[in-house]
Amino acid sequence: LRKGHGEVIWAEFGAQVLKWRDPGAVTTVFLLDSGCSPNGLVARFEWTLTNILLQDSFPDPPAADIVTAASGRGEYVRQRVYEVQPGHDRVVVLTKADPKRECSLAYAWQGGGQDGGQVGPEPCLECKLPVGPAIAGRFSGKYIEVSAEKPGGPGKVHLECHEAFRERFAKKCLLCSGLILPVPGRFSGRFFEYSAGQLGDHPTGSVHSECDGGWRRCWVSKCLQCSGPVMPVEGTYSGEYFPYEAGQLGAHDGGEVHAECHD
Repeated sequence: LRKGHGEVIWAEFGAQVLKWRDPGAVTTVFLLDSGCSPNGLVARFEWTLTNILLQDSFPDPPAADIVTAASGRGEYVRQRVYEVQPGHDRVVVLTKADPKRECSLAYAWQGGGQDGGQVGPEPCLECKLPVGPAIAGRFSGKYIEVSAEKPGGPGKVHLECHEAFRERFAKKCLLCSGLILPVPGRFSGRFFEYSAGQLGDHPTGSVHSECDGGWRRCWVSKCLQCSGPVMPVEGTYSGEYFPYEAGQLGAHDGGEVHAECHD
C-alpha cells in the first residue's frame, strides 16, 4: 500500500486512507496512515458485513464477537472510531469467513487530519485531534474557545474533552488537595487565595470556600483555656481575645484566650 498499489480514498493535510482488494475478492485492506500530519488522524467507520471477518488492528486476530457474527447467516453492523497518532498507521483487514458462502461488504466513513499550520482545522488543546469535523461516536463538532488569558490557552477544545482539559489546569486546594472546580453537593467552585506565609509556613495557593475554615484553623493560635482556634466561629467565638505572656498569672505558656473563655 505504501508503494502506491492501493487506491487512495482520502488524503488531507498529509494524512491518508488507502484501500486494497485482492483479485479474488477474498480480502480487503484499509491503511489509515497519519503520514506527516503532526496531530494524527481520526476516522469513523460503520461496517455492514455478511460472512466477513473484521480485524480492527491487524495483525491482531478478530475479536470473539466478530467471529461469532461472521459465522452467522445474516449481516452484522459494527461502528468503529480509529485514532492514529502522529507518525503511526493502522491496518484494518476484512476477510471472507467461509469461502463457500456469499459475502457482502459495505461501509460509510468520516475522517479528519491536521497539518499543524494555518490551513485546515486547528488541533484540540487536550487531545490534539482536529477541532471541527463531527465524528459520530467521538466528536459532536462542538468546541470551547479558550482565551490566551486562561491556563492552557489560546485555542479550542472539543466539548467532549473540556472536562479533562479543565481538570488538567485546575488549581488544587491547599487543604484537601481537591481540584478547585464546581462539584455538585460538595464544592461550589468558589475559593480564597493565600500568599505564601500569609497565615504560617505554607506556599501560595487557593483554598475551597468550603475548606477555608479548616485551613485557617491549621494556622491560628489555640486558646490557652479551651484549646479552640482563636478566630471567629459563628455561634461560639467572636474572634476577640486577651493576650498573655508566659507566667503572667502562673505556670502557663504565653498565648491568647478567647474573650468567651477569659472569666
